[in-house]
Formats: sequence, C-alpha cells, structure tokens
Amino acid sequence: REEITRGRNPLVADCEDDLAEFGQRNDDPNRFATPLEASQDGLICSVIGDEDVDWFEVEIGENQRFTARLTTDEPGITLALYQASDGAQIEASRDRYHDKLIATPRGQLQPGTYWLKVSHQLRDRAPQTTYHLEYDVMEPNPPCLPDSWEGQAGNNQRGVATVLGADEIRFGNAWICAEERNVGDWYTINLDGRDKTVHIGFAHTSDGRAELAVMDQDLTRYAESAAQEKSGQCVNIRSNGQQGILYLRVTAAIIYADGDDRVDYTLQVLDTDLDANPRGECDTLNNGLFGFFNWPTLDY
Repeated sequence: REEITRGRNPLVADCEDDLAEFGQRNDDPNRFATPLEASQDGLICSVIGDEDVDWFEVEIGENQRFTARLTTDEPGITLALYQASDGAQIEASRDRYHDKLIATPRGQLQPGTYWLKVSHQLRDRAPQTTYHLEYDVMEPNPPCLPDSWEGQAGNNQRGVATVLGADEIRFGNAWICAEERNVGDWYTINLDGRDKTVHIGFAHTSDGRAELAVMDQDLTRYAESAAQEKSGQCVNIRSNGQQGILYLRVTAAIIYADGDDRVDYTLQVLDTDLDANPRGECDTLNNGLFGFFNWPTLDY
C-alpha cells in the first residue's frame, strides 16, 4: 500500500544498490523530498517498470541567490528547480553538457521552499548512474566576503590564479567585490588540443556588469570580450591542436548599489569545435539572444 501511495510499483523490487533510499524513497516531493545538503552523493537506480527520481528540498530567503551543480561521469542526468508552493518549474539544466548547472540571478526567487529534481532521460531504462550534487545559497548582505573559488591566498593577482585545469568547468557561486573590481578574479585553464568557449553570465540590469579577458602566459595572445550592456561575455579559444596554459580574468565594470557590494557571475569553460561552428558555445550559453554579435576568438 505504501509503495502504491508513493507511485511505486510493488511488483518490482527496489534497487538494493541505492542504500540511501532503501528505507524510504524520495520520488514524491510532497512527502519525501530529502533536505538538501551543501554537498552530497547520489545514485539514480531505476529498473524496468520503476523509474528512480530523486527530489531534494531547500529553503530560500529574502533576496538570496541560489546555485546548484551536479557532476557525473555518465550522460543522461537532468537537473531541474521547482517552486514547492505550486510545483512550477523555475529552471532546468542544459542536457548537452555532462555537468548540470542551475544558477539563478539575485532576486529571481521569492522566499520559500523549493525542490531540486534529479532524473534521467531514459526514465525506467536508465543505467545505474552515480552523481555528486552541491549547492550554495548566497546572502545579499555586506560585508562582501571572498567566494569559495578564491582560496586562502585569494585570486586577485595572476600569480595566485585559481587552477581550473583542462576539464570542462561550470559554476555560479563566484563574485567580484567592489574593492577588487579593477584587479578582478584570475583563473588558469590548460589547453588540451581542443577548442574552448569561455563564458560569464551576470544580471546586468540589477547587479552590475562583469567583463572577461583571456590571455597566454607571455601576454602575446590576448582577447577581451566587448563591454556590452548585455547579460553575458564570451571568448572562444582556437587551440589549433596545441597544448598550453591560458589565464582568465573577470573584472567588474559596474556594481550597482543593491546592498550586496558585489557582482555575482557564472563562469563556464566548455569544449567546442570552432571549425564546425565558429561561434562555439557562445550562442547556446547566451540563450540565442546575441546571434548578431561577433564574439572574439583567441587564436593560440
């Protein structure tokens, strides 16, 4: 009776590998949503006739900003954010990328309870898929503290840049404080022979405007995204099959007096093929809004 009430199939055995759910499945957000922890591992463990869907619950306060990031080694996982009061979907991750990211602009979410849904495109035919889920709820009040990507030394100079490596990276829990708006945040990425797209997104109408520059170690190759009154900046990198280290620099041209003394941004570094598509991932990450604009390309 309990399985039927929860929408389960009592004729199909629950997956024994998902120990976190064996006592109580979290497939029904209204009754069994799991309180979301800052960092946790999960498992989609469906069997034919019985789809596994994981629901998590999080509380959002006044003017807080919310980001969630799911990483996995397997394709097919999807991540979506819902408003618990009416079940309306607020945002969903893009399925074309392995890592799933949801980053809401400050002020988009009203105070209340929200649900995160982790599912698989293949539903009850999905293979067992492990994932790691982490989230941040960012306070709007000053003082502006360093974000988690700055580390103990801070990444306000090129010599202490945060190392991102060669893998694709996507995160939304970073910001530029007013006191560092000119020096900015520095990152390094490793070229592995593949072309890259580097993109930052921000709330240009309510938070401020961030700027993006990409350069090599010797500063002989340099590209800066145009300072537009838009919600994103983008630079493509044509690697020409070469390997090397590049620096990324994010600064703030404008910081609005909205009470938090900073500009929040989302940084994404993605593999692309500029021969197949000279615009890289810029149009996708900008939701197709700026197809008229020629984003710069750094030729390595």
